[in-house]
Amino acid sequence: MSLRWKFSLIIGLVAAAAALAASTVGYVATRSQLLGQVDNSISARAAQLAMLEAEAQGVAVDEFGPGPNPDLEGSPPPGVPGPRRGRPGQGDDGTENRLFVAQVINGRGSSRQLDGVELPVDSTDRLSATRRTPPSVRTDRLASGTEVRIATTSVPGGGAVQVARSLEETNETLSDLRNRLLLLTLAVIIAAIAVGLLLARR
Repeated sequence: MSLRWKFSLIIGLVAAAAALAASTVGYVATRSQLLGQVDNSISARAAQLAMLEAEAQGVAVDEFGPGPNPDLEGSPPPGVPGPRRGRPGQGDDGTENRLFVAQVINGRGSSRQLDGVELPVDSTDRLSATRRTPPSVRTDRLASGTEVRIATTSVPGGGAVQVARSLEETNETLSDLRNRLLLLTLAVIIAAIAVGLLLARR
């Protein structure tokens, strides 16, 4: 291999390392931000529903915290279609035209669906239903295969509330971002090699 090509490849490798590092940082930051937005929405909704469930059990709201989050006033309650997400016609589990789906877990671990969609229940969720534990958020899949983000919040007086939101839109956004970053990285590498060849000639 000639010195000219070695010089060009070295510049290309340096550019590739820099582009990959920048793309990775950008992707991770964007993913964290998108998941953070989803987590905030389902956690706030779960807290609101936990208060309503506690009131239904006869536990006063002021015994365990402030009233519903004002940011959620006017948001669609479980079972009422919210903004359409994802591609039309996708999903047969009832999540495709709802922003949130929810269910209540009692102290015996049995669940009651509020939207006709059964959410997965693990040992942490059952523990939240039997004692007051910190709210938790995780990624899981429905029986239909739909990937969802689930928030679980204990209900004062017993039980727990789960609120889920589909990750289809988030995953599509991240997939599109990955493709764009890959194309950008390849373009940077090609441009760097071209510049290296030009400099080597001179």
